[in-house]
Amino acid sequence: MLKPLFLCIILSSPFLLFCQKENLVPNPSFEKFKMIPEDVAQGPQSLDTWTFPNIEGTGEYYHARGTNKSGVLKNRFGKQIPLEGNAYAGICMTRRFREYLQVKLKRPLIKNQEYEIVFHVSRADRIGSGTVDEFSVVFSEQAFKIWKNKKLKQTPDLVFEGEVEN
Repeated sequence: MLKPLFLCIILSSPFLLFCQKENLVPNPSFEKFKMIPEDVAQGPQSLDTWTFPNIEGTGEYYHARGTNKSGVLKNRFGKQIPLEGNAYAGICMTRRFREYLQVKLKRPLIKNQEYEIVFHVSRADRIGSGTVDEFSVVFSEQAFKIWKNKKLKQTPDLVFEGEVEN
């Protein structure tokens, strides 16, 4: 019996969107939500389906109806028009701080079957940590909890390298 997999996305950028052909990712454009954010750090209580496994650090959810701190055209980190829909999620990584984002796939992946993974990543306009040069994906049968903003102990299943520019 195939076990459900959790996808944990590890980014060095505060903005992320994930989509795929034959999309196995629920809520890929972050349109389903529990509440419209009014400030940064409201990702966990705002997002539906996606989770932020950090015990410390929260992650962000930005929506077109958000405030000047949590909107898409203006927020604390700059602005970004969503690739589709009205929203996007954000995580932050620095040398001392890491946020993660994860989602349970709609169905398990099948061994030896090919899948296409497409990410749309944008770095924040206002952030002092520079540009992104790597982010990774981990597939797991269990959801993660990350204690005290540590690195994941699991080896990434996929690593994407190369500078990300706006």
